[in-house]
Amino acid sequence: MKKSIAIKLVFLFIAVVATFTLLYFQRNDVEIQQLFSQEAPRSHESNLGIQNIMPEPMLTDIKRKIQEEEEQEKQVENNATSSQEERGDRKYDTELTQLDEGALPTYIEIIDACGPYYGGDCLNVRAEPSTSSEIQTKLRNGQVLKVEDVVQGDGILWYKIVFDEWIRHPERLNGDWYVAAEFVKPVLKNTLDKPSQSTSTQPKRRIVVDLSEQMLYAYDGDEIYMQEPVSTGVIGALTPRGTFTVFYRTPSRYMQGPIPGITDDDYDLPGVPWNLYFTEQGAVIHGAYWHDNFGTNWSHGCVNLPPEKAQKLFAWTPVGTEVTVQD
Repeated sequence: MKKSIAIKLVFLFIAVVATFTLLYFQRNDVEIQQLFSQEAPRSHESNLGIQNIMPEPMLTDIKRKIQEEEEQEKQVENNATSSQEERGDRKYDTELTQLDEGALPTYIEIIDACGPYYGGDCLNVRAEPSTSSEIQTKLRNGQVLKVEDVVQGDGILWYKIVFDEWIRHPERLNGDWYVAAEFVKPVLKNTLDKPSQSTSTQPKRRIVVDLSEQMLYAYDGDEIYMQEPVSTGVIGALTPRGTFTVFYRTPSRYMQGPIPGITDDDYDLPGVPWNLYFTEQGAVIHGAYWHDNFGTNWSHGCVNLPPEKAQKLFAWTPVGTEVTVQD
């Protein structure tokens, strides 16, 4: 009798374990199907990996900069009547022109340093304008940084870098940043000028990002202006699908992680170049100097381009340009 009861208890235990195991795998199968489903959410507000990526202080900072730019443009229009011809239907070229001697550039680009994986000699950032000063960090080719001042030290010119933007982890910035001028090139006005908006008599400019192809297409009317491989968001940090509008442009942005609720990755990327914001949740088309895996999913939700291609697109794209992200 005792043996019979024991056998029944064993079978009952096995049945209970099997039931819970089945329920567990059914639940996870649904989660896995949802995770790998090709039918991604169509609204950027419901996409994984992009919600809350732009905190309220950052969005407020961007809106403030947009308002300042608009006020500066109005002031230029009101005061600079003699420069109407210069502000006419200009064609914007991505080629950089010669810097006027003694002029202070607004931004600089790192050109004589290491590659995306720190191969070669990286550019040292110094705490003071001296080659014997403390090293703050190391820079790679393609980074774009904003300039506050230019000074002399040890017989050479140094650019003092400024970060006048909202920063997620400000505790990582300790002290001043100075960069030797011989390893950078100035980013001049013709690259920073805003491209003209399309008019009724001009072809409409638009950008299409194809997630299945990992390609970006920029159209001037029906003609392709640019066709380049990109890196979009990985699973868990998907690039939002839908049709959006570029609402903010900035040559440089300091991007950091981890981002609560988005990624636990710890990264620190000052000088992310050539940013075109197309959602207020933080989706951006920008250059990526820290990898070269274009054509594959690699980002935390943004659209990555090689820095030189991102600069070309930045110079071509006005605020208001339509951006379509599709499968």
